[in-house]
Amino acid sequence: MPLLNALLKPLSHFNGAVERVGKYAGLTLIGAMTLVILYQVFMRYVLNNPPTWSEEMSRFMMVWMTFLVAPIAYRRGMNVAIETLSRFLAGRLQAALQLGLNVLILYFMIEYAQEGVGLAERGLKSKAFTIDVQLFWFYLIVPAGFCLLAAVSVEHILRAVKGLIDPASVPALKPLAGLDTGNVS
Repeated sequence: MPLLNALLKPLSHFNGAVERVGKYAGLTLIGAMTLVILYQVFMRYVLNNPPTWSEEMSRFMMVWMTFLVAPIAYRRGMNVAIETLSRFLAGRLQAALQLGLNVLILYFMIEYAQEGVGLAERGLKSKAFTIDVQLFWFYLIVPAGFCLLAAVSVEHILRAVKGLIDPASVPALKPLAGLDTGNVS
C-alpha cells in the first residue's frame, strides 16, 4: 500500500492542479466565447456587417474549453454513466469493475491522444480560414486533452487497485463545491 500511496499522491496533486487551471481557463473561454458571439450578433443584425472571424474563433474556444474541463468531469465522476451494474456491487467487486472500466478508458485515451498528435501535425500544414494562425495551435488541445484525461484515468486505476487491496481505504472523490451531483427525482 505505501507504493500505491507514493504513486497516487503526486498524481493526485497534478490532477488537482489541472482541475484548478482547467476550471479558470474554461470559465475564461466560455466568457470570451459569449462576448465574441454577442459581438457577431450585434454586427450581423444591427450593423449588417458580420465579422468573418467570429464563428471560427468561437468554435475553437468551445473545443479548447471542452478539453480543459473534461478532466474535471471525469475525475469527479460527473460524466454520463450507466450505474446499473455498479449499484449491485460493493467492496472489491465494485473496485474490480472500476479497475476494468478505467483500464479500458486509459487504452482509448492513449489511442485518441496518438490520433490527436497526427491531427496537430497536419495542422502545421494549413492555416485557419479567417484567422492568420496555423491550425496546429488550435488542434494542439486534442492530444493534450486526451493526455490529461489519461492522467485522471491512471489516478482512478490506482484508486481501484487500492480498493481491491483494502476497500475501506478508498474514499469516494468529492463532487466540486456548489454542484449537486445527487440523483434527480
